[in-house]
Order: sequence, then structure tokens, then C-alpha cells
Amino acid sequence: RGQVLALKRTGYGRNILPHFQRIADLIQLQAYIRRDFNSRARKNPLVFQAAIKAAALLKVVHALTLLETQGIFSLSDYFEKMHAKQEKGDKTKSLALIMKAGEIQKAMQLTEELKAKGINHPKINKLVEILQKQFSENPESRVIVFNHYRDSVKSLLKELEKFPEIKPVRFVGQANKENDKGLSQKQQAKTIIEFKEGKFNTLIASSVGEEGIDIPQVDLVVFYEPVPSEIRFIQRRGRTGRLNEGKCIILMAKGTRDEAFYWSSVSKEKKDRIAFQRMMLG
Repeated sequence: RGQVLALKRTGYGRNILPHFQRIADLIQLQAYIRRDFNSRARKNPLVFQAAIKAAALLKVVHALTLLETQGIFSLSDYFEKMHAKQEKGDKTKSLALIMKAGEIQKAMQLTEELKAKGINHPKINKLVEILQKQFSENPESRVIVFNHYRDSVKSLLKELEKFPEIKPVRFVGQANKENDKGLSQKQQAKTIIEFKEGKFNTLIASSVGEEGIDIPQVDLVVFYEPVPSEIRFIQRRGRTGRLNEGKCIILMAKGTRDEAFYWSSVSKEKKDRIAFQRMMLG
């Protein structure tokens, strides 16, 4: 809330709500600020301050999104990455602004305390319950669990490997990220073959699994979090029920951004369907 008010005092972000901020709105705002910064308004110090505060707010909103949709461990990883950047000499003003904020320091402390107690997110236990039920009823099942965040894909893999009936495998893109090596096309193809043959029964996939990959028919698709894009929503669902009846389960934490993302995608899909029907009639 404090970061939002500080941004508004620069004259920008007047439509940004103090209690809920969308990443898409903040990215759009950054584009407006960048445009002004590259124009004659560059001499105005408020434009520079707005750029710093918008970038800082984007980091805060990302942290909140991780907390609400992924859990304590993912939030801890994010805080650790920011701390590591600062330790390596990153002098980005938005990072410095965040790291010295009292609220953020308190959040970091609470996060580590909760992590030490093993408290993460209720979605994880629910996911294990869903998968155990699926494989108990149909041991030959194939399941895809979609997760938007590469770090969370890695965390879910470690968690699901604890259960013998669940045979998970990580499926991500080719790009290498910090402490997270991507999969080459050859590795992706091998993983798909092993998944099809039953060496693995649960594919934990990032967005790379949503399109363009020849993934075989699966019995269940689980969204670890809803996605605000109606296209991605349809693509994920489309991975099941191609030849035989399939199921799709979406995990949502009540009262969080999960609900906002879900209803956003549902609303957009409904508008697309109406527009398509009008086009066909028209």
C-alpha cells in the first residue's frame, strides 16, 4: 500500500488500486513512464522517481502473487534471489528501495520463520491427495500438473517424489535460468516418450507444455494455479479428453489472486465465444 501511495504522489498510477494491483497494469504503466522519460519530460525528476517506484511495486506484487498462489517456499526463493543480487553488487534503485523497506524486511523474517516450521501452501497437500486418488482408482493414469513458475515446478517435483505411487518428472523449456537448467529438445522428446511408456505418470509442466509439444493423451490435467489468459486456459484444458473422457481440476486459494485470475480467464473466454458465434452467424 505504501509503495502505491508513493507512486501516486509522482502523478502516475492514479488508477492503480491501493489494495490490489495487477501485474499487467503495472507493466503498462511502466511503458507510459518510459515513453515520458524518453520525451522532453525526462528533465522532470518525478518521472525518474515514478520509474523507480513502479519497478519496486512490480517486485512487491510479484512477491504477493507467489505467496498467494505458490506458497512460503516460493516466496523465500524469490527473497533469496533479491538478496543475492544485492550481495553481488546490483545497484538497481528499485531493488535498493525494496530491500531497505521495513515492511519487506519484516516479511522476509516471517517467511523464514514459517519455512523453518515447514509451513508452505495448502495446495500442495491437496495436489498430493488428488494424485493419490487418481492413481488408486486408475494406476495406469497419466497426469499433467501445470505450474506457471519454473522454481515452483522444481519444488513440486521434490515434494511429489516423496510418494511412491506418484512418479513425477519435470518438463520445462530450453532456456537456462538461475540455478535451473532448461531441457533441450532432445531431453524434452525423451521425457515425453518415458511419460508415454509409464516410467513417469505425472508430468509437472511449465507453460512449455501448453502448446506446440506432442504430449500424449492424459487422463487428468491439474492447474496448480489459474491463468488470466483465456488462450492458455483453453490450451491447458485441451491436453485431456482428446480420445477418452478426461478431467481437469483447477486449484484456487480462496480470497487470493487465484480467484481473480480464474474469473478473468472465464470472462475473456465467454467474450471470445460470443464474438465467434456472431461471426459465424454474420
